[in-house]
Amino acid sequence: MLNMCKNLCFILSILTLLPFLTTLAQDNPATIGGLTPEEHAFFKQQEDSLNLLFTMAAVQDYKVTRLQKNNEFIPKLVDLLKKPNSFLYPFENIEGVSALYAPDKAFKIFTWVVPLSDESELMGEDGKRRQAKYKFYGAIQFNDLEELKLMPLVDKSDEMTSPEDSVLTNDNWYGVIYYNIILNEFQGNKYYTLFGWDANNTTSTKKVADVLFVEPNGSITFGEPMFEVVRDGQKNLKNRFILEYKKNSGVTLNYQEDRQVIIYDYIQPETPEAKGNYHLYIPDGTYEGFKFEQGYWKHQAKVYNEVSEKPLQVKESSPYQAVSNKKKRKKRKKRKKRKNRQL
Repeated sequence: MLNMCKNLCFILSILTLLPFLTTLAQDNPATIGGLTPEEHAFFKQQEDSLNLLFTMAAVQDYKVTRLQKNNEFIPKLVDLLKKPNSFLYPFENIEGVSALYAPDKAFKIFTWVVPLSDESELMGEDGKRRQAKYKFYGAIQFNDLEELKLMPLVDKSDEMTSPEDSVLTNDNWYGVIYYNIILNEFQGNKYYTLFGWDANNTTSTKKVADVLFVEPNGSITFGEPMFEVVRDGQKNLKNRFILEYKKNSGVTLNYQEDRQVIIYDYIQPETPEAKGNYHLYIPDGTYEGFKFEQGYWKHQAKVYNEVSEKPLQVKESSPYQAVSNKKKRKKRKKRKKRKNRQL
């Protein structure tokens, strides 16, 4: 009877400590990010295979082949995420795919992009370049070490007429590649602010600050009237903040930890005649921002007193495009070598 009581007490103590032990396992320095060396080696090997497949998609010249390779990549990624403890593996080494943890580790979000325009389609008969098109892909993996809880993100940005004023869901997502995520709390609610890059088209790029809210039932919404946006002297609350600017202008939109503000380049038209044509907007060297106060992002008219000659950089080019350009350079070098041998 005494032994039975001891065993019962032992079991109860383990059950009481189980949540603590689970958290400890994720941060245990004796493991690799909470994974055993064997688990880490397995995920690393599979990640390398996914990286190879994804980069093969990036270098394809034709949209049909890019989409085919992308459609091969998605189920392989999902199968890997079904493995126990996959949430603990960061997946940082698939070039062109962003994988970000929420600051509180409640979820991890994957995003990437596939160009939908072939080079031959971009040049019109009149010699002018047509607008390029892109499709973004994504998924949110919630923190569950045993069972995969994965929510796909379906890009519908091309169908949106007023995205800054819309509340969206995972099935109606404003597609971007996320490069940062922060967490704010107000009145017991958690608000995840995400920063993303949108290739947009041939002449302009967009950067986006959005808010993700996880509902009590596990569903998610994107967008809350939390951004106090000032344009042309008019102040309005927007569900997300979208900054469109001239391609390759090097515009910043990100959170600066030491100042605890979102900082972005103030942009203006290149000429007075360009007003309203955002593909002709460029930074003027000054910065505005948002500061989180009383549950919303309050506009900050001036973040720095000085004028910068060189814009702050987050990362201007698409990760997907960077991979594609690198691989294409390698292809050109190989072709050049073959021609030299023939000569």
